[in-house]
Amino acid sequence: MAMKFDEDGLRNFKDFLLTYNKLSEACFNTCILNFNSRNLTSEEVGCADVCVSKSLNFNNKAVAVYMVEQPRHTEKRMKEAHNMDEFMKEMTFVRKMDNARLSRQYSKLKFADISLGQLRKNQENQSHVPGIDTDTLSPQDIAAAAMAERSKDL
Repeated sequence: MAMKFDEDGLRNFKDFLLTYNKLSEACFNTCILNFNSRNLTSEEVGCADVCVSKSLNFNNKAVAVYMVEQPRHTEKRMKEAHNMDEFMKEMTFVRKMDNARLSRQYSKLKFADISLGQLRKNQENQSHVPGIDTDTLSPQDIAAAAMAERSKDL
């Protein structure tokens, strides 16, 4: 835990130094014009004070806005992630339902193919007995005949 605190403290200190250096450089480049004297003129001191004051006020306002907006932004992202999770769950459910429906339809078609094959086989095997002519029947008649043939087998 102490290691994490040290890393965070070091990172914060680096951020502070970076901000301080940027502020110093910006105010120096804006306000210091005369390099003939080691001392600052009253105009340069006044300019530097205003520059630093403006920069600090801007920084404070930016941090305040960040502290207000960041939780909103995070909450919005969390809500979007939750909605996406719900959508994916719903899509998975729909996909499973579609797979189950397709599986049932396949089973019905497979049963129909087997029944039709049995009807044709019975027709060929019993050529001397009047059987069911599957070539001339409608799909509904074939299904009815297949069900009747199936009920005989049971």
